[in-house]
Amino acid sequence: HQQKLFAEGSVFQPLLPRLPELTKPALMIHGAFDRVTAPDQMAAFRSGPARQVALFENSAHFVHFEEQERVARVVADFVTS
Repeated sequence: HQQKLFAEGSVFQPLLPRLPELTKPALMIHGAFDRVTAPDQMAAFRSGPARQVALFENSAHFVHFEEQERVARVVADFVTS
């Protein structure tokens, strides 16, 4: 997966300028110990309409693996709300 991302070449292009293109409700799942998503990125995400951030206090980058059951509940609640 990582090799394909690097081969594609766009892995280092910033996506923050594209956030205003999100017009539908969006959910960011963030692990409290994840160093990948910076505070300014989270603030930019939150600044848009209908955007939610679910913070997982016991996780880092692989929230879907580290807190599987809670991730499933949060995603299901978001999709059905």
